[in-house]
Amino acid sequence: MWQQARLAGAASGALQKLRAAGMPEAEDSYDTQPSALEPRIPVREAAFEPLMLACRDRRPVVFDYRKANAARPETRHVEPWTLECWRGHWYLAGWDRDRGAERVFRLSRITGKVRSRAGAFTVPVPDVVTVRETVESWAGETATRSARIRLRAAAAIRCGPVPRP
Repeated sequence: MWQQARLAGAASGALQKLRAAGMPEAEDSYDTQPSALEPRIPVREAAFEPLMLACRDRRPVVFDYRKANAARPETRHVEPWTLECWRGHWYLAGWDRDRGAERVFRLSRITGKVRSRAGAFTVPVPDVVTVRETVESWAGETATRSARIRLRAAAAIRCGPVPRP
């Protein structure tokens, strides 16, 4: 994630400082050169960095947001709590001041610039913010389903060692 954001230089500098302070190389799992098996989290949305900083600094923001079924964006005044990536999309959870409720926003639907606002948060940040659960419920994926599968004898591939007669 830090390789795609403008904070890549800052992240690299922080790693150098940690190494200079004596952090053992064996524990250094945040090397700036990823291994071939390292998962990458894409950050394509321009709104990511200003929202990440606003979450960190506990600073309210304003942005234009287009709902999935809306033709035009609406201005949103939000106290940002956290960012989370789910299934390749970034989401912001926070307090929507205009609606007086917790909301989750998909970053790819934010249009224009994210603008910071002065002032403190009006609502305490909850200890647990359930971004994934909220998005899963929108997608209709919260229901647990089970299935019973019947297989004919000797029709399945056997895993493990084959017993000798």
